[in-house]
Amino acid sequence: MASTPTTQAPDLGDFFKSVIDSTTDAVITKDLHGIVTSWNRAAESIFGYSAAEMIGQPMVKVFPADRLQEEPMILARIGRGERVDHFETVRVRKDGSLVNVSATISPLHDSEGRIVGASKIARDITERIQAERTIWLQANHDTLTSLPNRRHFQERLTLELARARRMQRHLAVMFIDLDRFKDVNDTLGHQAGDDLLVQAAQRIRAAVREIDTVARMGGDEFTILLPDLVAGDEVEPIARRVNLCLFKPFTLDGQTSVQISGSIGVALFPQDGETADVLLMHADQAMYESKRLGRNQARHFAKALESNIRDRMRLTHDLRHAVERGELSLSLQPLVDLRDGSVRQHEALLRWVHPVFGAISPSVFMPLAEETGVIRDIGDWAFDTVARQAADRSRAGSPVIPVSLDVSPVQLHAGLGYFRRWLDEWARLELPADALALEIAESALAEPSDGVGELLQQLGAAGVPLIVDHFGAGASCLSRLNRLDIGMLKLDPSLLRDLGVDGKSTRLCEAMVQMAHTLGLQVVAQGVETPAQRALLARMGCDFGQGHLFAAIEPGPGAEVPAWPAAA
Repeated sequence: MASTPTTQAPDLGDFFKSVIDSTTDAVITKDLHGIVTSWNRAAESIFGYSAAEMIGQPMVKVFPADRLQEEPMILARIGRGERVDHFETVRVRKDGSLVNVSATISPLHDSEGRIVGASKIARDITERIQAERTIWLQANHDTLTSLPNRRHFQERLTLELARARRMQRHLAVMFIDLDRFKDVNDTLGHQAGDDLLVQAAQRIRAAVREIDTVARMGGDEFTILLPDLVAGDEVEPIARRVNLCLFKPFTLDGQTSVQISGSIGVALFPQDGETADVLLMHADQAMYESKRLGRNQARHFAKALESNIRDRMRLTHDLRHAVERGELSLSLQPLVDLRDGSVRQHEALLRWVHPVFGAISPSVFMPLAEETGVIRDIGDWAFDTVARQAADRSRAGSPVIPVSLDVSPVQLHAGLGYFRRWLDEWARLELPADALALEIAESALAEPSDGVGELLQQLGAAGVPLIVDHFGAGASCLSRLNRLDIGMLKLDPSLLRDLGVDGKSTRLCEAMVQMAHTLGLQVVAQGVETPAQRALLARMGCDFGQGHLFAAIEPGPGAEVPAWPAAA
């Protein structure tokens, strides 16, 4: 009779060992003293230690120093018969690197049911933790500077406000805007702008305390949260350090040196606001006040700012409609020949009469017009008005007296396309090409290299007379004067303030006149108010004078451009 094959039962010990060694999770056992009694292949892979290196060793061998307190807690719970589920922690590999693990630890019983140790199943979750960390960073940090972003800053501010209320402490919010950042971005490119933002972020972070939070709100705006303050005067030295660190020159691309500064606004809790939104708004308002008062400084929020800001917002809104409502006008101020008193040219000065606030100073509305970009529309209106008046005079058979228009950096940055319409319209009206001059602030010539120089060369080549306004008030750039087709300099009125009284002021004006003449430029002294000033300027060879001594035209509401004076 043929034999029947028999099936031999497998050795369960070898079977379970094979299963444990084939899993990707670490399976470890240890006694109640934390001494390792078994260590599978996945444990070797995850922690880097072989079974021979770990069996008989304390489990804390793979614990970081700051996690050693976890082992007594785990063993105590195991000793009470409790199970520890999905405990996430950090351990140390043999090579010293850290690994994130999720562990489930269960009591291990002997044949009589007594707890004799623990079995642990641990899984490597490092990739998941890193992915979660990346997602959190992207949601809460600025990718360029690695600083907290607006969202994270507001969450941190809300938490610190709650703590300040509980502890009866103060805190401060600083709002920082980088002065002249747009110039760097426009002239040197966005890569240079990004480099500047990164360096600025590092400097600000280094200038504050360890407990402070620095965030990038967007663009060139940063905020600082200063918690745990005893009094508001602790903010001053920090703000001063931030201003100083931003004022030091930056080196971009390893070679280009640029200098900026920072305008800072400060709001304190609880006196300037008790919520995150109010504190941020008030710090922002104080920052704009800092910028308005000359930049590179810190200003604290004051209640009076609220009404000023409201008025500013209304003016900004109303300025957008000032042209269509007929609220703008032009005053023509003559340039008088100091030799014979004749009028050879006029400057068209913008005036705005607001229906509620009355006459608004150009020093107030012109910065608003530049910030909002409305200056381009206003500039177009001023040109059209001057061109219409000049064409009417030409058709009447009267000579056209040259007139100059001030152009802002915003208009210059618009490029040749913006001015092309002016040139084409002036030519269409058959007006003399040299009868329209453009006045450029001296500061526009001092900018690094932004296309403004190329634009001015193009305008000069088109026959447009160029005038440098407010010369001597800032950083003069004589090399640009020599390269560009500039025909006239206007000395800043501040240079005439002590003329004839202070010898240095007189010698300075005389030197500027001689220098301009050496370069073939005519000179206009702005702000001439007395006959004595006029006589002194004439003696030093200054060509023209402009100011209240000769004319001070201030039109009323709805006034038109004054009739063009007859040529002398």
